Amino acid sequence: MKEKIKNLIVRADFTVRDAMKKIDQAGKLGLVSGIAAVVDGKMHLLGIVTDGDIRRAVVDNISLDTHVKEIMNKDPIVFSSALNYQQILNEIFAQIDGFSQKSLEKIILVNKDNQLEDILDFYQLWKFQNSKALKIAVIGMGYVGLPLAIIFAEAGFLTYGIEKSQDIIERLRQGQPHFYEKGLTSLLQYQVKNKILKIYNNLKEINADVYIISVGTPLGKNMQPDLTHLISAAKMIGGKLKENDLVILRSTVPVGTTLQRVLPILENVSGLKGGKDFFLSFAPERTVEGEAILEIKTLPQIIGGLDNISLDKTVNLFRHICNSIITLDSLEEAELVKLINNCYRDLTFSFANEVALLCENLNIDAFKCIQAASKGYPRGIIPIPSPGVGGTCLKKDPYLYAYGLKKSGFISRLALISREINEFMPVYLTDKIILTLKEMKKDFKNCKVFIVGFAYKGYPETSDTRDSSTLVLLERLKTKIKNISGHDPMVNAKALIGYGVKPVNLTDGFKDSDAVIFMNNHPMYSGIDILKYVQTMKKPALFCDFWSIFSADEILSIEKIIYMGLGFTRRVNAEKTNK
Repeated sequence: MKEKIKNLIVRADFTVRDAMKKIDQAGKLGLVSGIAAVVDGKMHLLGIVTDGDIRRAVVDNISLDTHVKEIMNKDPIVFSSALNYQQILNEIFAQIDGFSQKSLEKIILVNKDNQLEDILDFYQLWKFQNSKALKIAVIGMGYVGLPLAIIFAEAGFLTYGIEKSQDIIERLRQGQPHFYEKGLTSLLQYQVKNKILKIYNNLKEINADVYIISVGTPLGKNMQPDLTHLISAAKMIGGKLKENDLVILRSTVPVGTTLQRVLPILENVSGLKGGKDFFLSFAPERTVEGEAILEIKTLPQIIGGLDNISLDKTVNLFRHICNSIITLDSLEEAELVKLINNCYRDLTFSFANEVALLCENLNIDAFKCIQAASKGYPRGIIPIPSPGVGGTCLKKDPYLYAYGLKKSGFISRLALISREINEFMPVYLTDKIILTLKEMKKDFKNCKVFIVGFAYKGYPETSDTRDSSTLVLLERLKTKIKNISGHDPMVNAKALIGYGVKPVNLTDGFKDSDAVIFMNNHPMYSGIDILKYVQTMKKPALFCDFWSIFSADEILSIEKIIYMGLGFTRRVNAEKTNK
């Protein structure tokens, strides 16, 4: 029996006055109102008494000191406590003609021995069926959680955003996101103003029906997953969890985490049973930063549930915000799908980067080779090489993938090899830059280097510098060169200063620089008058174009410029440089 139900229990020899007191206090205790259950000493259900029964007794001049057994309903409609909400609804719909509206206002649940287990209000069942009435709490207002919260609020759900950082809370409450995402600002401002999306520090002040965990799962020591934030979020939710609530894990985790780590925490803290009292599913985030608002709506949402009810509840919820849904048979399948997506991408990028390293040795153009291999060929489009694969997801997820599989007894080789190649790229390029500058007889003490592009990618646009290859290159360069300036159209000056870089515009960055290094492919860079800028560099100068944004031949048309790309050795206009 649910502990709370003890407050709705009376004995057969209790008076009508006693029953009135029980019924009156129910609302104050957050219990089903208007009813008390009559039980014997072993909690067997004898009947029920409602506020309607009491009113009729008063009208019939029955004394309030009369025993409850004289006015109780001895044959109430009951349902088995072994049934979940959906099964109760199915039984009601199947026998709807046999029930009166009045008799279904309260749902009495008993076990196989006719002992009272719970009392439900029909509204609870209605809310279960009508997902649009649910209140949603998204835990973690980062790159995953904030766009998702905004999409649910846009769909008409009362949505709560939970964030630990007080600085971020204040910014969000003012309608100012703490990172760039296309379309995010205007939606946030409207929703905060109209109180559709509310931002809190914790769950104490709110009462939600759905909890979505979108906290970070970074790598800790020895590239092992650090689940500290996830465990903290699960404990916080467990403290608020009530019957019929839904918990959805959105964070990227090793396979088995939802079932083996999150579920036990929720059950232990709440005292409820997953799959019976509350429901649990995994619905991974698969959006690309810069297009998250659009992709949440257009990408198929992957959903795996603890059980069929968990799956159905999550599907019914996500139907309000996306075009298509793919359901899987388990939590583990859904967890693995996200890791497969990102590991495969990292693997294809690593192949392109390995081709670039190969072409370097052969002194041929990797970009031309890859473009020729892919053009018009339907059986595999090869991505272009890059100066490293950054960003939290692609850098972290292969390790989560390998960690989860290792626990199951399988050793992953490809995922870790691809990571090794991609993490080697910025290290290799930095050493190559330093060697080239040394060969050019540059004085490192007075050398001026201009780095262009600090976000981990340029397109789609993002302000996210987490695990950016640029930062790896920067830290190695700083061991030799002190005068480093930088530019990124999406990353604010304060962030660049924090990295030990002087923020400048393109004009000042190029002027008198000994080396310019393009580290991402933001669209604005392809439209600049690059020859005008290169002309202002301090000759001889090194121009590094690691995304092949510009024409090498055009750059080399300028005297005493060395062009360094990916996939081929530096290309020097020897005749002009030696003048």
